[in-house]
Amino acid sequence: MIYRWEELTGKEFELLKPEIAILPVGTIERHGDHLPLGTDNIVPSWIAEKVAEGLGTDVIILPKISYGVTATLAKFPGSINIPSEVFMHYVKHVLLEVFRNGVKYLVILNGHGGNTRELQVIAKEVSSSTNLSILIIDWWRDVAQQKRHEIFQYPGHAGEDETSAIMAIRPELVKMEYAKDHMMPYPALKIYSKKIENELFPEAVNGKATLATPEKGKEYMVAVVNEIIKAIKEFLSKV
Repeated sequence: MIYRWEELTGKEFELLKPEIAILPVGTIERHGDHLPLGTDNIVPSWIAEKVAEGLGTDVIILPKISYGVTATLAKFPGSINIPSEVFMHYVKHVLLEVFRNGVKYLVILNGHGGNTRELQVIAKEVSSSTNLSILIIDWWRDVAQQKRHEIFQYPGHAGEDETSAIMAIRPELVKMEYAKDHMMPYPALKIYSKKIENELFPEAVNGKATLATPEKGKEYMVAVVNEIIKAIKEFLSKV
């Protein structure tokens, strides 16, 4: 059964004694002119609900962490960037409080690439100092890669895959009349350069958004949810 942390009364929470929790994490960030600024919150929150439904056990979903590290696209109107150290300090203490409240197994569903490194560092610190076991999943990168490459020719930030996902989940929020394409491959090496960032995201898009369809998004999201359920079951069997 699915429980939502913020909707429970204190007594209900005490009686529930949740052991498995899911925490969606995202950010507010420009996704071209056609997708909502909260895309990186909307998708992992939706996935959390579907995954919880499919796990076949009691799961509590935490309120999402809506603001993240958005340095690369902070220059675009609508983006809200939280400094890395502030984000890490905040999320670390959320995780510690989750553990203090009895959770033993935490799944972090991350919707934003700028959070990845910070979440990994935090998870290592918290799991080392407590008995909390943590699984982090970047939904667009860690699962359903075969399906992603089968369906999409030009995936990327606000590109064909992400646009299709939102079209499947919240079609009323997508404004395809403003969709644009920009295709530039990411550097193979880890290069940090404002020049390269500007070339990658001149209009906060990298990919071919105009090829997106809700049908592609639905097929992709089914694969993502199913593989995450499988990954969580494997995680729970090991820890």
